[in-house]
Amino acid sequence: MNKRAYIIIVGAFLFFFALNYLMPLAFGDDYLYAFVWQGNPMYVPLAEDAVKISSLQDLIASQISFYYTWSGRVVNNTLSQLFAWLGKDVFNIFNAFACVLLVLEMYWCANKGRVTFNFDSGLLSWLFLFFWVFTPGFPSVVLWMVGACHYLWPAVFLTGFLIPYICKYYSFKKNDRSILFSCGMFLFGVIAGCTNENSVCWIILLLSVLCFYLKNRKVDEVWMFTGLTGLFFGYAMLMLSPGNYVRLIATHDSSWFNQAKFLENLHVFAIVLVIQFLLWYFCLRSLFLIYSSSHGLVATEKKKIKKELVLVKALCVTAIGMSIIMLFSPEFHLRSAFPGTVQLIIVTGIIIRIQKEYSIELLCPNAKSFFIYIGIIYFAITAVVTFYHAYNRHIYDKQLLKHVVALKATEKKTILKIEAFPKSSEFENALSGYHAFDMNVTPDVDSWVNVSFARYYGIKGIRLLNTEDAIP
Repeated sequence: MNKRAYIIIVGAFLFFFALNYLMPLAFGDDYLYAFVWQGNPMYVPLAEDAVKISSLQDLIASQISFYYTWSGRVVNNTLSQLFAWLGKDVFNIFNAFACVLLVLEMYWCANKGRVTFNFDSGLLSWLFLFFWVFTPGFPSVVLWMVGACHYLWPAVFLTGFLIPYICKYYSFKKNDRSILFSCGMFLFGVIAGCTNENSVCWIILLLSVLCFYLKNRKVDEVWMFTGLTGLFFGYAMLMLSPGNYVRLIATHDSSWFNQAKFLENLHVFAIVLVIQFLLWYFCLRSLFLIYSSSHGLVATEKKKIKKELVLVKALCVTAIGMSIIMLFSPEFHLRSAFPGTVQLIIVTGIIIRIQKEYSIELLCPNAKSFFIYIGIIYFAITAVVTFYHAYNRHIYDKQLLKHVVALKATEKKTILKIEAFPKSSEFENALSGYHAFDMNVTPDVDSWVNVSFARYYGIKGIRLLNTEDAIP
């Protein structure tokens, strides 16, 4: 047992838990998802008779309404509304666990799909750092409750689903899994498939090629195909949801190609590549060096490395494909690049393992030491600034809730007027590693964001103070 690795895991859990604890519910979606879905577009204010979810029956009814009127992301929406019902404190614990589990899954994928608890603390540390540094739109992926349910949690399901396939790729032995395991993989595939539009299609393509490869070598097993079938079935449920079409018509131009949107998405794609630049540079440079170094190896090791690199290249294509496909989407947010980032981190983990396993020097000792020190300094600065920002946000939210309680105690039907939470400067945001999460209600009391907050706490309304309010 590597005690250092377990210290890292526990430390990471406490780190992510503390961040989630400090971050309050986000204005807008986090409050809106606490109500049974009414069948209206998201940006339409909640009706006065909106019902808070308070039972399993409410949750199921809301999911049916979601599926037919807004979104096919059954798993994501169920998680979002379940946590909105159970409360933020429950979410904080489970979400910190999901963050740690995702990094462990990436570790196991990089470790040839072998689920072992004898961790290499060095590789584990790098994977946690990569997750912290290279996640585009980190606050909306990890700290925002609804955002985490739509991006972080699907990545947990999909990465976990990949593990047995990667394990099978490295081991040609027939395991003769039980029928129960095959059925379980089908159900797991349905859950994983019904999560994210831009990533599942690439995972289906990757696993289809992998299954074909293993079938040709007569080492295929039933569970591989039941799992892939379940994934395809879940993805079909997601994409063929009537709500997807309703949402597209309600919020976007329904034409298949919009040049202005494409250019906007291209700009976001360029930002994603800048964020991921160091990972891509390391991976592509390492591929070249591994090819060059493998000439001096014996035939058996050469064959093993060739197999490693085939998977590395397949995952690289999957990673970039998940982001490229977003160029044709109605909207491309930075958080939408997270699924591809997970694949890229797995590739980086595989390469780090190859370097150690085959004694191939990809970085000279001085360069390695330099990146270790830079990584520690970067993490320390960004973590401190992020926690400082989150703490201020926590204090602001506590004061806001005190105002809400005081207003409700007076039983006056007045609108709560509040000052905006100070927006981070570009410098502060950069120092946080772009982990700062700014959010406010609007000056418009009738905005859907403001209305969902007011309905949640049972007050007449809320809005930001404006210049007129400051005039005596």
